Amino acid sequence: MVKIIQDIIPKGNSNRPGYPMTPRYITVHTTANQSKGANALAHARYLKSGGAGTSWHFTVDDTQIVQHLPTNECGWHAGDGRNGTGNRQSIGIEICENADGNFEKAVANAIGLIVHLMKQHNIPLSRVVPHKHWTGKQCPRPLLGRWNWFIGEIKRLHERSDILLQDWQREAAEEALKALCKDNILAYASNPNYWIQKLRDGTITQEFAWQIPVALERINRKANLALGRGGN
Repeated sequence: MVKIIQDIIPKGNSNRPGYPMTPRYITVHTTANQSKGANALAHARYLKSGGAGTSWHFTVDDTQIVQHLPTNECGWHAGDGRNGTGNRQSIGIEICENADGNFEKAVANAIGLIVHLMKQHNIPLSRVVPHKHWTGKQCPRPLLGRWNWFIGEIKRLHERSDILLQDWQREAAEEALKALCKDNILAYASNPNYWIQKLRDGTITQEFAWQIPVALERINRKANLALGRGGN
């Protein structure tokens, strides 16, 4: 995902309502502005100057993401009224359509942002909706005809990032265990009762202690393989 630039609408602006929000949905829009230069930063300037009373949380173009509102505040983007669920419970994302930008790249950046927000706020895929969901407005027009594809790409990236995170967590746990084992090997060399003492005083658990010989065996096997001695 490209970097998020924060360019927040000033407090006191009429289009920054300031109502607290716990986001339960993500609402997807496109800007319908095909003018050259109508990128994310241009929309940030528009919102900070009042935005004709409208506001949303993020604008995405082909190179960057700009954040306009904190995700714990609502915006006026869904068109379902001051107390509507779309306005009061959803994060609004606008995807740029500027003629001098790459729309497909902007869509890809938006997919990355949506996956990030889903994870950050525990929002299920079923609550990623088009603007049309709230009012019937034909928005995001360029994506409505391929909405199933769009949702499928979000699902694919979400699942892939889960797998990568699980792999990273597993590798990090193994590295932490190896580091702990290395420290304890040196202590054990000078004091064979070291681990027994650690168990007794509760510094390490029995479950951890059981893992130590397994980790040591794995480290030894990898070292032998690296030295060309085989796996035994």
